[in-house]
Amino acid sequence: MRSSGGNTSQVTDNADELAVRAYLRALVGAPVRATDRVETTEASFVDAAARWSGRSGVDRKTLSRIGVDRRTLDAAGLKATPVAELVRRQYSTEPFSVANLARRSGVSPASAKQTVSQDESDGLIETVGTKGRAVLYRLVR
Repeated sequence: MRSSGGNTSQVTDNADELAVRAYLRALVGAPVRATDRVETTEASFVDAAARWSGRSGVDRKTLSRIGVDRRTLDAAGLKATPVAELVRRQYSTEPFSVANLARRSGVSPASAKQTVSQDESDGLIETVGTKGRAVLYRLVR
């Protein structure tokens, strides 16, 4: 006999995906069905967005950039991603500079530098050299 626990989760994941896609398509003016409008798909989006965001890794800032308004994001329970987390997502074992991190994460160089300084003090990253005037860092293995 087959357990339905995994199937229920998969059905929820799929329903969340469909709800988010329908809302985003309506938002950008490319609905699949003529009945799909922002107003008619928003409630399903609000219900599904936080779960979907957690699974997909798409954060509040990204959704905001494509046009989802603050009120809808708040209603969905999507919190802003802390700046330090945005910076840390860009760390690697390959050398990187503060400027690289700022460009890739979309935060200011000052914010990236603050995170790098803290993480270097905490031993999460280390200095590996310089390239011109830029200090290079890497993730400690």
